[in-house]
Amino acid sequence: METKQSDDYVRDVGVQLGYDQMKIVSPQGLSGGLVVFWKNFVSVSCISFDSRLIDIHVEYKAFQFYLSCVYGHPIPSQRNHLWEKLQRIAVHRLGPWMMCGDFNEILSNAEKKGGRIRSESSFRNFRLMMETCDMQDIRSKGNPFNWVGNTRSGIVECCLDRVLANSEWRRLYPASETKFLDIAESDHRPLLVIIEYEERIKRGQFQYDKRLCQEEDFVETVRHFWKHKSSHIQDFSVKLKVCRTEMAKWKRRHRFNSAEDIQTIRTQLDRALRDPTVAAWEIRSLRANLNKAYHNEEVFWHVKSRNK
Repeated sequence: METKQSDDYVRDVGVQLGYDQMKIVSPQGLSGGLVVFWKNFVSVSCISFDSRLIDIHVEYKAFQFYLSCVYGHPIPSQRNHLWEKLQRIAVHRLGPWMMCGDFNEILSNAEKKGGRIRSESSFRNFRLMMETCDMQDIRSKGNPFNWVGNTRSGIVECCLDRVLANSEWRRLYPASETKFLDIAESDHRPLLVIIEYEERIKRGQFQYDKRLCQEEDFVETVRHFWKHKSSHIQDFSVKLKVCRTEMAKWKRRHRFNSAEDIQTIRTQLDRALRDPTVAAWEIRSLRANLNKAYHNEEVFWHVKSRNK
């Protein structure tokens, strides 16, 4: 990811997010800067890096592949230096290989909404890099127009961020996909990459949500149910099971789901950022609500991780 921040700031953010290791490339002035975070249970070897690329090898259990994290130059005439470097890497690279990041480039005018029409020749170098490196976009969900800019001529949307993989990577991990999430603080959509050998069957499991203890109505409901409705139940395990069911019912009735709140607010914010008639205070309010929902979701996952 592009940082635009000092190394100390980036390092502090990594620690706050719970990461153990990181590779930082310092920004140049107020732009650029790259970082890759990872945890100790993932083995990462840094092969090379510069202001536009962090090239690493990743190992986690049975997963082993090369990963190139890129940030394409914002000036079009300077981008080809990165494309040429990636092509030189491809000459000697064997095995599964993935690229991801902000390429600052598109493959055709079909990956652009608004702004001037570009000539076909302007896409040639980027297409050549992808062909030489045997790269294709992995399957995706969500809105691929992942950058939004408000220019003098109006709003422009482009597919600048993407996840590419070579044929060996796609063969090994055919069920993998990219999810384009909704725009929040940045003018870019976050990308979530899910790497899978095959489709998983998801099964639900009850987890107590400690956020609920802050809800007075919930506490009173459970107390009343435990003391009165279940007083005749002698088996303690059965009593817990019934109480668990009532907790789940309460959550459904009150729509106590921060993940759904995040999705709803992100969608609202995404629309607001692309609507020039929306006032700045409305966007600030949406971002404040989104941060609150993120906090609630962080608490939920912290509890869930401790229960594993």
